[in-house]
Amino acid sequence: MIRRTRQDVKEYFKQDIIKQGLHFPDVKTPHRIVYSYDEVTNAIFNKTIKSLKEFTFARYQPGNNLKDKFKLSDFAQTQEHNLVGFMKTMLVKRLESSKFAFLQTIERFIISYEQFINMYNSGTVYVSKKVDVYDYLDNDNEDFLISELEKDSKAKIYKNEQFNDDLFVRDTDEIIE
Repeated sequence: MIRRTRQDVKEYFKQDIIKQGLHFPDVKTPHRIVYSYDEVTNAIFNKTIKSLKEFTFARYQPGNNLKDKFKLSDFAQTQEHNLVGFMKTMLVKRLESSKFAFLQTIERFIISYEQFINMYNSGTVYVSKKVDVYDYLDNDNEDFLISELEKDSKAKIYKNEQFNDDLFVRDTDEIIE
């Protein structure tokens, strides 16, 4: 990988820039912009942010709800924790982007959570970064799913009795409410 800043390009490709008649626009110093909402919008925004802070994102960290004898390694728990941070950040960015973008993302979250709950209720929870678990399950292709997961050394297959079910179901169900 080669790092090329605007200054590098101007210096090392000066002749090409002149020959092609290119130029970099002058960039002004960024200025802070403070958003101000009307009272109602501000209250809704703050309530939404508060809800996001309280939300457990259980679907993205199933390892947190495993019974003690099935607990994940510290590294795996850290990975799940990082994923939760990423998902929170993404939701806030979508909220700041537009109401429509945020609602679309929430709809996708709800669908994903419903699929996850259905998977849990069926008796087995499949977790993989590489394999589209829900696609296989939606097409009644569980045998092929399992064979694909066996190829993925980082994939996890849990039986629902490995979870602290009362907490897991409650925390996973929270987004749908």
